[in-house]
Amino acid sequence: MKKIIPQSCLTQEVVLQYLHQRLSEEETHAVESHLIDCTECNEAIEYFACTHNAADNPAQPIYTLMRQ
Repeated sequence: MKKIIPQSCLTQEVVLQYLHQRLSEEETHAVESHLIDCTECNEAIEYFACTHNAADNPAQPIYTLMRQ
């Protein structure tokens, strides 16, 4: 898995792994730190928590998926 860079928005792959609790403790901390300040990713987490099976493109930043 790629290293999570807190300044950039989360990818769909990271969100899904976070929701399925498949991230390391360090990665989970980085995601949660990012979520403190990122409205778009918070909205995406909520969206994917309900519809994660419809998501297919892990390389695309999730905030762009929300605007489609």
